[in-house]
Amino acid sequence: MPVLLFCLLFALLSCSTVRSGTPVPRTVPPPSSSSRLPTAGAPKVVSPLTDTLRFRREPCSVLTPEQATSLGLPAAGVETPGPRCEWLDQRSRAYVAINWNEIFHNGLSGTYENRHRYSLFRPMPDLRGHPALAFGNKADQAIGLCMLKVGVTDELTFDVTVFQAKVDRGTSDPCELAHRAADLILITMIS
Repeated sequence: MPVLLFCLLFALLSCSTVRSGTPVPRTVPPPSSSSRLPTAGAPKVVSPLTDTLRFRREPCSVLTPEQATSLGLPAAGVETPGPRCEWLDQRSRAYVAINWNEIFHNGLSGTYENRHRYSLFRPMPDLRGHPALAFGNKADQAIGLCMLKVGVTDELTFDVTVFQAKVDRGTSDPCELAHRAADLILITMIS
């Protein structure tokens, strides 16, 4: 009996309109309109990049081999599910990853709305018209870790995660390295 009641309740809640006795499923609203974003104090993306599909399909293409080596990384990254790409130098343990945030279409606004969840929440200088935000656990900076979120449009962001090389950990701000990596990524995407 509880299973039947659950099924009946589920069927009732998953329908929004009844036409001639036939249930019609609820529709998911389209991605947020930029006229409603940004919210929660998030900055507007001044120079939105609307043609990012290639980079989202091929996330390792966001850094050229020369850009990657300038960050102390191997020339080629490894694509992982996400869409995500990771570069790891085995000797120095320097690491950079880019991850596209494609599930929610609220851009930087979602992170700004949840700022209370992060002990590190630091707006960084804009990158070529794209706002950037260091966020996460403040204590992670001591071990050379920083996450940076960059607004590509008011609805779309990517995250850059860095681990500094072992010799640099604790000696400089890893968020500056994340900011530099994000700038190189944007240079590639704008070119």
